[in-house]
Amino acid sequence: MRPSLPSKEPPMTNNRTKLEQWAVELFRRAVEAYGGESIPGETECYAARVIQSAFEDRERKLREALWTPREAAWSGLARDLMLAFDMGCRTPREIFQHLDRCGKPIPQWLRDEGEMKHLDHVPSKGTRAVIIYRAMLEPAMEALKATPDAQ
Repeated sequence: MRPSLPSKEPPMTNNRTKLEQWAVELFRRAVEAYGGESIPGETECYAARVIQSAFEDRERKLREALWTPREAAWSGLARDLMLAFDMGCRTPREIFQHLDRCGKPIPQWLRDEGEMKHLDHVPSKGTRAVIIYRAMLEPAMEALKATPDAQ
């Protein structure tokens, strides 16, 4: 019988404590399911520390990706969007045509953005800022997902 995830999350005050509790519970269930015996306190704490360490490492990588733009962030879609705005592309239709002419794929999230659905409407400055920011974050998030500890 395979262990199931805890059905009810324990009420905790912060994510780190919640993560530790969840790790301990999951570890206990795994040990029980595979017929092993755990040493009370030691192995549960070790499992919680390992998972907490992975959580903190992922937080650090995310902070670094957000605060320190790398070439992947500013050279891809964000740069192409800025070029489109500088060339006078005002509506989503013109922006999408510009990206097509550049040979760049148009991500689905850009098409799904509220103001970008209205092809002949000029998006607000806020929407333009949001799509540029999101275009910068996508490569960082993809790189973060590609790391082995992100699963």
